[in-house]
Amino acid sequence: MSESVSAGRSSARKRVAKTVLWVVYCVVLIEVVAQFYAYFALDLAPGGSDRGEAWLLSFYPELAAIREEIGGEDSFDVLLLGGSVLWEWGEVYGRNQISTRTVDGRRVKLHVAARPAHTSLDSLLKAEYLGSDGIDLYIVYQSINEVRANNIPPEHWRDDYSHYSWYDDLRLYRDYSGAIERGFRSPILLFKLGQLAQGLSGRRLFVPTEWPAAEFLQYGSDVRSSNSLERHVRGILELAERGDVPVVLSSFAWYKPENYDMENYRREVPAQEEGVYKDFFILPIELWGEPENVVQALNAHNRVLESLAHHPAILEFVPMDRLIPPSEAFFEDICHLTGIGYRLFGQELLSPVFRNATDSGPK
Repeated sequence: MSESVSAGRSSARKRVAKTVLWVVYCVVLIEVVAQFYAYFALDLAPGGSDRGEAWLLSFYPELAAIREEIGGEDSFDVLLLGGSVLWEWGEVYGRNQISTRTVDGRRVKLHVAARPAHTSLDSLLKAEYLGSDGIDLYIVYQSINEVRANNIPPEHWRDDYSHYSWYDDLRLYRDYSGAIERGFRSPILLFKLGQLAQGLSGRRLFVPTEWPAAEFLQYGSDVRSSNSLERHVRGILELAERGDVPVVLSSFAWYKPENYDMENYRREVPAQEEGVYKDFFILPIELWGEPENVVQALNAHNRVLESLAHHPAILEFVPMDRLIPPSEAFFEDICHLTGIGYRLFGQELLSPVFRNATDSGPK
């Protein structure tokens, strides 16, 4: 009897050991596959990060160089947070406009963290990463990229914009950054597989990365993005206030021609500027949604931005939507500007900086 009991216990232990080994094997196999996926698909190297933030840099690689460039007693460091309009101004026109300017005896230096298609949530994450050390001023210019988020049925809307796959992935990295930065990649693979399964089953819908889905354009009339925009921009302002960094916040300038038609958005009379023909409306408004819904959202967003104008962190609020004339001389499409437009944009954006400085250098 005792021998049979002993044999049974031994057999049970073997089954448990086999089960444990099988589980370990599966876990290791998943992790190995995940390591390959993360390396080749996401450019995440094996192992952890020195600062524990490689996951964020995989989304915003520009921050690594900016972090190294910020600081110095002889420079007045300005961080630009926004989308393609601020990015284009900073990269093409901004540095020329500040090349001879100084603030309190220090040369003005622009750090362009703005990028095309990025929203206020991207800007908040970038500001959190960079912190306030070495930064003398934030310039925040956001609005239109939030508009596209509204083109989705209400049951699939997420306040954190995770109904974009980009922000859903960011949510993954934020939630599991500890494990990911210790070198584990299986959370990434399992999350992506779950994301794929939800998409294929129709349980989860994402806003397309290019053109909005035609069948969802009707939902863009509900400007749910206003609350998200306010929360993200307020987050930047509170971060700036804690770090004692002033902020120049601006409303968003836009222009919609009265006779605008997507099927005929090329200009009838080409406008020549600096030897280059600007013969078309660069991007159709439909890239962000139905034109009337886009205009409605931009107006709603400007009301949100204006409501934050008296936040303690604000150095000055720039009413850009009232400062740039609504005409084809200044706009290439609903939000991007011509050379003349960008020069005026820069003058208005930078004027609070120099107006509040004791020394602004050559004009």
